[in-house]
Parts: sequence; C-alpha cells; structure tokens
Amino acid sequence: MSKGPIRFRIIAAEEGLSLRQLLPRRLDGLTKQQAGELVKAGGVYLNNVRVRIPSVRVCEGERVTVYREALAVETLDPGALEIAARGRDYAVVMKPSGVPVAATKVSARGTVSQALIHMLTREGVVRPYVGVVHGLERRASGLVLFTIRGQETRSIHAEFRSASCRRTFYVRLEGEAPAQLELDRPAIVSPTGVVRLAKTGSSGAPVRFRRLAVSSGPGDLVSSLMEVVLERGPSERIRLSAKALGFPVVTLRSEPTRALDPRHEGASEPSTTGIRGPYRGTREGDVATALALHTSALDFTHPSSGARIQASTVVPAWARVSDPA
Repeated sequence: MSKGPIRFRIIAAEEGLSLRQLLPRRLDGLTKQQAGELVKAGGVYLNNVRVRIPSVRVCEGERVTVYREALAVETLDPGALEIAARGRDYAVVMKPSGVPVAATKVSARGTVSQALIHMLTREGVVRPYVGVVHGLERRASGLVLFTIRGQETRSIHAEFRSASCRRTFYVRLEGEAPAQLELDRPAIVSPTGVVRLAKTGSSGAPVRFRRLAVSSGPGDLVSSLMEVVLERGPSERIRLSAKALGFPVVTLRSEPTRALDPRHEGASEPSTTGIRGPYRGTREGDVATALALHTSALDFTHPSSGARIQASTVVPAWARVSDPA
C-alpha cells in the first residue's frame, strides 16, 4: 500500500460522482466497498476538508486528497479503555503508547477520543461529545484528561482548559543527566498543532527535570530517569526541552499494534541504519518506537464543584527506580 497523500483534481467527466464511485476510478485495486470504508475512516479530504460520508458528490475542479493507509487503521475497542477517574463531565483515561489521543491527518479511527465516544454511546448518552483538555504525544503513554457531555448538557471544556492541572511525568533521558535540569523557553503551537520551542532568549515558566536514578543498560548504555511536573502547556515541551538541553528522551523498542500515521513526528520507513544502542531499534521517530515518556499522575480542581481530583496509574517497567540517583 502506498504511503503518503494521493492528490488529484476532479475533471468534467467526474462531475456528480459520489466519493464511493469516484475513488475506485482513481485508485488502482480499490473496490466501491473499500472506497466507502476509506471515506468513513476519515482518509479522504475535499478541498482540505475531511469528508466522512461516502455518498457526497464531487464537482469539477475540486481537489481531492486521499490517505489510502487509513483503511488499515483499526478501531479501538471501547471495552479496552482504562478509566483512572470519572465524573459527570470529565474522564481521565490511560493512553497506551502508539495510540493517538484524537484524529490524525491520516485517519479519524483508532483514537482514544473515538473509543470514549463509543463507550458513552453504549451508556446511553445521546450524541456524546468529548474534548481533550491536555493531550499527549502518540508515542508517549499515560493519563489524559477529557471533558465529556451529551447534547443536552453544557460544555465546560473552556473552564477545564483554563484551570491548572498538575501533571507528573516520568521520562528517561539518554546519558547521565545532572541532578537538576531546567529550561525556560516556552512552547509555541502552530495552527496545525505542531509544537516547537520559542527561539533562544524567550522565557516562560521553566520545565524542571529532577533526577530519580541513573541506570546502565546493555552495551554500557547509560540513561537517567527523571521526574517532570507541568501545570500548563503541551507535553511535547518535555521532549523538546530535553533535546535542547543535550539529553534526548530515550526511544524504546516497540511493536506497533495497529497501522500508525507515518507522518507523525517526522516518522519514516523502518531502517537498519542509525541504530544507537538497545533503546533504538529503529531511527528516532519511526512508527515502531515508543517514547520513554509517561504521565503517571494528574491532580486538578474541578472548575465547577471545586472538588480536588487525583488520578494515578501504574508506571511502566522502564520508569521504575532501580539505582539511586
């Protein structure tokens, strides 16, 4: 199956065709049934707008973008969701590494958000809506806070987004890091959701790393287990700050459990080149790797009730302290 977007424009002879009829004409080996599934999976765009209804008809001159690999993305079973805390209007969910929080460019399927919506539907919630309060990178794991509501309940997503939420992360860095690390460059989020650090000289609330342990692995590979607490801002800031400080986040060997988005975080085709020790089975950013970055606990105050909510999860094996710092 080809990787990357397939783009073309509608010609006069295709005017009025439905997407289910059009796509098999343009994509070799694609049946009408597969075309319908591809559209429902969220892998088709008309003029940069995702369309998920196969019966939508096209007009001459419209630009079509297709991510054919969306067909391979599996739906996440709602019964597999691990709920760490739950209220009438929020849910704290454990996100496994490799599973996206929300829809990617390639597909709207196989996400924690979609599984949560399906779970609410099973519970009888009419037209459920979920909102990501604080996201988490696809290759990372840990707790994610969502707001939830039905069609008849008021959204308080904005209130949750503006409220402080203390998030505790475990992260393993390459090399022997100092006992304390700090970087105050703020994160900038582009309109498309890409996160980067501001230029040197900009300052904001610092990201502080506290060393918990230093470990030696196979081949004398040394790594440092660190703790980071964030109250605001994207979790990507941890990875970017660590790299800027000269101690990149360790990339763990991992097998993908479903088709992943090859464009996420600069991912590339699997390769045997660029391997650096047992933590790097493939090049950094490959879809078959996981970040040693885990949200272990959330602590926040409910914006309406004022109740304090705390949630935690079991940490993965790589985040357990074995050697004293």
